[in-house]
Amino acid sequence: MKEEKENQKIKEEKIDLKETKENKTDTKESKAKKADEKKTTVKKKATTKKTTTKKTTAKKTTVKKVTESKKADAKLDDEETKEIDSKLEKEETKKTDSKLEKEETKKVDSKEEKAEVKPKLAKSTKKSDSEEIPEENAEEKTTIKMEPEEVEKGEISVKQKKKTKENNAKLEASIAKLKGKKKKEKEEQRKKEEEKKRKEEAEKERIRKEEAEKKRLAEERRKKEQAISNKVAGAFGIGSQEGNSQGDAGSGTGNQGSPFGNSDHGANEGVGGYGSFNLNGRSIGAGGLPRPAYTIQEEGRIVINITVDPKGNVIFAEIGKGTNIDNGSMRKSALDAAKRAKFNSISGANNQSGTITYLYKLK
Repeated sequence: MKEEKENQKIKEEKIDLKETKENKTDTKESKAKKADEKKTTVKKKATTKKTTTKKTTAKKTTVKKVTESKKADAKLDDEETKEIDSKLEKEETKKTDSKLEKEETKKVDSKEEKAEVKPKLAKSTKKSDSEEIPEENAEEKTTIKMEPEEVEKGEISVKQKKKTKENNAKLEASIAKLKGKKKKEKEEQRKKEEEKKRKEEAEKERIRKEEAEKKRLAEERRKKEQAISNKVAGAFGIGSQEGNSQGDAGSGTGNQGSPFGNSDHGANEGVGGYGSFNLNGRSIGAGGLPRPAYTIQEEGRIVINITVDPKGNVIFAEIGKGTNIDNGSMRKSALDAAKRAKFNSISGANNQSGTITYLYKLK
């Protein structure tokens, strides 16, 4: 019994091994199939992309062709309309010429027919007069007999006259209409040109006025600035001999201070004619102490703390102690003027600190 059971187990194990082998082979085949399917799908996608790109390029080319054909059609339409208009004008002129020729020929024919009818009537009247009237019918009135052909010709000539009159009236009306149309177009063109000229002249006038206004404002501004500068000169008490520069000890106007001053020795304070500065003996440049704008009538003093580099440039400025003017615009103008100041250059690399004091006096 035990041996049978063991054999049975061995058989089952063999069967399981076979099944696992078969399953493995199946999985390998399925993976290979899936990989092939993926490759085919990728190829299909690539082919579809190519086809879509081809289609888009074809669409673009068709759109270009359509636009080109539309442009060509538009050009052809313009040319055809021009040709048609010229043809219609030629035809109308031909028709009018032919109608006029026909009417003239009809008039001539009608005149000739009248000329032929008159002598016939005269002959008939002569015959009737020459014929002897019988005594019995002497009392009766003599009647002129005309042939039916002559009567018909007379009626036809009257009808032709009426027709020619009507045709002439129509032609005159059409010619008058054409003339009126051309006259109207010319009038419209003339009005457009006049309007264009008027607009151009108005634009030129506007530009001229703007330029004149700018010049006037600039002149007013210049006069105001001149007046302000004159007021400032009077406020600071500058004479005609002093000018804008620093005072010169040699000429006797102002107090120059030491012209050889530097960081080591020299005078501690110099006067620039309308304001003073203190920078450890350094002197102001050739342009003198810059003058601030003095637009407000206010009296007092503005002290500005400055820092100057070795080259003589003011690199820092602020309102200092001793200032008794609170007006913001006056303080700002004093700061701007102090920043423009230029002092003598010195050797070394250290900056120096000092002050500039502006005095304001009422006129």
